[in-house]
Amino acid sequence: MGRLPLVLAAAAAIALASPGPAESSVSSRRVPSPTVFLAPGGSDASRCSRTAPCRSFNRAYRVARPGQIVQVAGGSYGAQTIAADASKRSRADVVFRPAPGASVNVDSLDVHAAHLEVRGMHFSPHWRTWREASDVTFRNVRAARFAIMGSSSVRVIGGSYGPTNNAYSSIQSEGANDTKVARNILLDRVRIHDYRQTDGSSHVDCLHVFGANGLTVRRSRFSNCEFFAILFTKIPGSPVPTPTNVTIENNFLDCCGQGYFSIYLGDQHGERWANFLVRNNSTNKAIGIGPDNRTVAALRFFGNIGPSFQGCGRAGVRVNYNVWYQGSRCGANDRRAPSGFVDPQAQNFHLRAGAAAIGRGNPSSFPARDIDGQRRPFGRAPDAGADEWRR
Repeated sequence: MGRLPLVLAAAAAIALASPGPAESSVSSRRVPSPTVFLAPGGSDASRCSRTAPCRSFNRAYRVARPGQIVQVAGGSYGAQTIAADASKRSRADVVFRPAPGASVNVDSLDVHAAHLEVRGMHFSPHWRTWREASDVTFRNVRAARFAIMGSSSVRVIGGSYGPTNNAYSSIQSEGANDTKVARNILLDRVRIHDYRQTDGSSHVDCLHVFGANGLTVRRSRFSNCEFFAILFTKIPGSPVPTPTNVTIENNFLDCCGQGYFSIYLGDQHGERWANFLVRNNSTNKAIGIGPDNRTVAALRFFGNIGPSFQGCGRAGVRVNYNVWYQGSRCGANDRRAPSGFVDPQAQNFHLRAGAAAIGRGNPSSFPARDIDGQRRPFGRAPDAGADEWRR
């Protein structure tokens, strides 16, 4: 495939964000009791107690000590900002969670703070973390989209993002000239879905990574993405470095409305690609590397199932133990065979009995568990794709 018609302006460097689904209670150990209280009708002049709750997330964060629980009463909250607080040095998180049985809806959330966890809320349209933010977790939240901008150690665990039109979720720096990229980012068991273009001009991916050093996307599900499920590029004309040190594993990727690739390392902006591990993903669109960039070193594509691969034979690229069901083999142990998916039209990329991918994954490089959390390998050798087939 030739040059892709990406319309990526430097202004696109700043993206909006949002949260995912409500979380269930944690294990059998005793759940700590809340000590700080927040309510839509509260007052920030109050003590944030049960009988005198405060009103804003920022006030509650300041009142809470490291490790304390902020209980958020049900209802609707306007746009919230949690500013940095120099007193929060302990790695024990301040945890914001809904009151038992409560539904919490927040217009948006901007986080500049550290050592913070947000659970089980709905943000409309987005949440964002900024360059000062570090050690932040969003667990089982819902939103249309999110943006991680120059932050460090941000974890997105569970949750659902979408639908949204003419926008995307992003991982990047805070701006086109800010070289502090997002670092040590994890997306685990996240659903990103229904990101569509309706205006005829916006570039829309489920996830666009402009700037990252240390990113893992695992056991997640992407569906109904317009151009790409996960697109990596530089910001056009920016000094922000090319994303690097990336692992994409154990994902189901359904793509694309107008696009060609589920996972794509883009080009046309001076990209120099190095240190990617893309393994054990199951997808209905090709995986590829743009032709007009530099491939430097350690770009590894192992144990995936997809239609085809673009980038075979490029410098620094290793491809092996994949199943391609339309294109040609690339690695010595790749197979050209049907996908073996149970129901690809319904985005069910689990394996059928007898699938060519069974026992054909990379025996020396595979995740210890599959997309469903089951141990891998089940037999003598791991399966290709995100699902480890059980007899």
